[in-house]
Amino acid sequence: MFEIKPFEKDDIDKVIAFEQELRRPEPDTYYWGPDEAYRSIQNASIHDTGIWMEI
Repeated sequence: MFEIKPFEKDDIDKVIAFEQELRRPEPDTYYWGPDEAYRSIQNASIHDTGIWMEI
């Protein structure tokens, strides 16, 4: 069984670790690494509730 939970600020480090592991086998596939800009966008996405209004 699994649980669906909202994406929260505390999860950003886990997401970045996952993204780094995902990119390791295919380093030339992703052209944007999970850097500070990526972290900033993830953080902003938590506060962007407008995306859910369109669904």
